[in-house]
Amino acid sequence: MIFKSFKALSFLLENGKVATMRDYPHRVNQTIYVQMPEGISRRTIAKAKIEKVVLNNTMNRIKYFDISGFSSPEEWLEEAIRLNKKIPRYIIILKLIKKYI
Repeated sequence: MIFKSFKALSFLLENGKVATMRDYPHRVNQTIYVQMPEGISRRTIAKAKIEKVVLNNTMNRIKYFDISGFSSPEEWLEEAIRLNKKIPRYIIILKLIKKYI
């Protein structure tokens, strides 16, 4: 899973958990490898587990923004739209397993 938002990536690495908006419906308990975006260094920097997958709607953005790394649900949504060119369908909750940096 590539993180293009440094706010979300930093939050995961510092707090051990993050909510991220994605279009792909990852599976609960799936192990994923966190990577930096292209152009910086496409290397694996962490291993995490999918804790929860929920639909991306106003109620869930309000519920999970406090673990998104953003200061408000609106800021989080704006960044997701900027990066994806649309509103992603899912909110994925990741739990950090191991850092490689």
